[in-house]
Amino acid sequence: MNMPMQPRYLSVRQTAARFSVSVPTIWRWVKEKRFPVPVKLGPSCTRWSVDDLEKWESSCRRHSP
Repeated sequence: MNMPMQPRYLSVRQTAARFSVSVPTIWRWVKEKRFPVPVKLGPSCTRWSVDDLEKWESSCRRHSP
């Protein structure tokens, strides 16, 4: 029996490392609406969905020359 995949989430540090940028850059991109909005999983737990990040990466590739 196949189990449904659980959503995967990354912290801001993991997200920054994934794109080889600093943590402040991730927050700046979010503020400028150039990056996926994080998901609030709890009062002090903010994460990015890997699915959202992969969709964003794909859209960036489509818009690159």
